[in-house]
Amino acid sequence: LHQALADLATVVRADLTVVDATRALLTKGPGGPGKVAHLRTVVASRDVLAADAVAVGLAPWWGKVSKPQDIEHLVAAHRMGVGNLFPEVREVRA
Repeated sequence: LHQALADLATVVRADLTVVDATRALLTKGPGGPGKVAHLRTVVASRDVLAADAVAVGLAPWWGKVSKPQDIEHLVAAHRMGVGNLFPEVREVRA
């Protein structure tokens, strides 16, 4: 499954990726009910992998704080040249 997700990112290319993390289901996703965090955050990037890499670090998903390099499909996509696994956050607005 991880490689399939990485492969999909080479076929379906987005001009802009937006991750709505204003509210995030931290457990029992995607159907819930589970623990909800009110992160009040939106991530936007022209690099789909960078957007996902930033989103991974926003909250403790399934009770665990993860880094982008811990997520197999993100690592696979990075190796395939899909995008940047270690992006710089350039702008933060409150």
